[in-house]
Amino acid sequence: MIISPFKKKVYDAVKMIPKGRVSTYGRIALLIGNPRASRAVGNALHVNPDPEHTPCFRVVNGEGYLSGAFAFGGRDVQKKMLEKDGIRVRDGQVDLKKYLWKPQILQAGNITCTHAFSTRLCGVSEGIYHSLNLGIATGDDEENIRTNWEIFLEACGIIGVSFVYGKQQHGNRVLIVDEEDKRPVSSSVPEKYYADGYVTNRRNVPLAVFTADCVPVLLHEKYAGVIGAVHCGWRSTAADIEKNAVEAMESLGADPKKIRAAIGPAIEKECFEVGEEVVEAMTSLLGEDLSPFAEKKEAPGKYRMDLKGIVKWRFAQLGLQEKNIEILPACTMCEPERFWSHRYTGGQRGSQASIIML
Repeated sequence: MIISPFKKKVYDAVKMIPKGRVSTYGRIALLIGNPRASRAVGNALHVNPDPEHTPCFRVVNGEGYLSGAFAFGGRDVQKKMLEKDGIRVRDGQVDLKKYLWKPQILQAGNITCTHAFSTRLCGVSEGIYHSLNLGIATGDDEENIRTNWEIFLEACGIIGVSFVYGKQQHGNRVLIVDEEDKRPVSSSVPEKYYADGYVTNRRNVPLAVFTADCVPVLLHEKYAGVIGAVHCGWRSTAADIEKNAVEAMESLGADPKKIRAAIGPAIEKECFEVGEEVVEAMTSLLGEDLSPFAEKKEAPGKYRMDLKGIVKWRFAQLGLQEKNIEILPACTMCEPERFWSHRYTGGQRGSQASIIML
C-alpha cells in the first residue's frame, strides 16, 4: 500500500467534503497533517468539535500517532472514538495501512452480497482525474488507475485486482460471464466485452460497470445465487437493457420476484434536461404516460427527466417487486466534489464504478 501520498491525498479529500456534511459520510479518513493544517481544515469545514456529532473526523500525524491539536478533547477521546468504530489503537498509534486508505463507498440496504458504488474521493489520480478515478479508458495514467482499483477493491473487501468489465456502448448487450472472464485493469478491452451489463452465478467473480451521470444498477437474487451489474444510461434504457438483464438472470435460475435491485448515484431529475426525442423513447419503452417521470420546462421541447424513476418502473414492469428496488438518493451533477459528472465537467472527468460479487 502506498504511504507517501497520504498527506496530500487525504488532506485534499477532506477539503472536498461540503461544509456541514461531514457527519453524513461515515468514516471518511484520518486527517494526516501538522497541527496547523489540522486546524485549518477543521475551520474551513466549520466542523463542530464534538465527538458525538462529528464521529467521522480524526486527526493523526504522518506516522499514524494521534494528535492532540484538533482532537475533540485530546488523545483519550480520539482513542475511544476510533475504538467505537472498531479501529484498534495501540500505544496511541493507528495502523495506517488498514484504516487510512479507505475511500468512501456507498452500499444499498437491500443487497446482502458484496457490493459497492464508488465516489471520487481518496484516490491517487491528479488533475481533471482527481482523485479516485476508476475509469479504465478515460485517458488517466494507467498506474494511477490500477492503484485506485486496488484501493477501491480493498475497501469493498474483494481480494485481488481482477474483475469482469468491458467497453460500454450505451446499448443493451448483457453478457453471462464466469471465472475466465475476469481480467486485470488494462486499457485494451477485447471486443467480446463490448457490453453494458454482466450477469453471473459464479462465486468470487466481481462484475463492474462505469458511470458518470448514467444510472448504475446492481442486481441480486440470493436464493438462486445470481447477480448482475448494468449500465442504464438513457440510450441503454430506451433499448431495454433492463429486460435483457432480467432475462439473463432468469436463464441462470433467478426468479424476478426475488431479484433485488440497487439503483446507484446518477444524475437526478432537477439536473437532467432532455429533448422530446428522449421523452418519446421512454414513452415507447414503458407503454404509458410519462408524466410522473418527465416535467416540461419553459424552453420549447425541453424536459426534466427522472431516469432513476424510469429505470425502477421498468424493472417493476419486468416482474421485480417495488419493495425490492432501492434508489440511493445521490445526484452526480449536484455533488461534483463527491462524484464524477459528465455534464458538469463537459466530459473532462474520471468515472465511478459499481461492483457486485457473490
